[in-house]
Amino acid sequence: EVKVLNQRTQRCVGAHTTLLEDVKLGRSRVRIEDTVWVAQTNEALKAGDEVTVVAAEGTSLLVKSIHKSSGTD
Repeated sequence: EVKVLNQRTQRCVGAHTTLLEDVKLGRSRVRIEDTVWVAQTNEALKAGDEVTVVAAEGTSLLVKSIHKSSGTD
């Protein structure tokens, strides 16, 4: 934990949040605590979709959808 104390993006890994806007060209935005971050994903997600932060790359967060499609919807 001490290693990531001053690495704000790394501290976001594992956080659950919602997209603030539809994904366009693999990018969107998310709010974690009092900060809005650029979110990157290869999924076609919409504003309001729930995501989890899986990694940090520079000042961007890599996110994935929390909801997995079960194929039985």
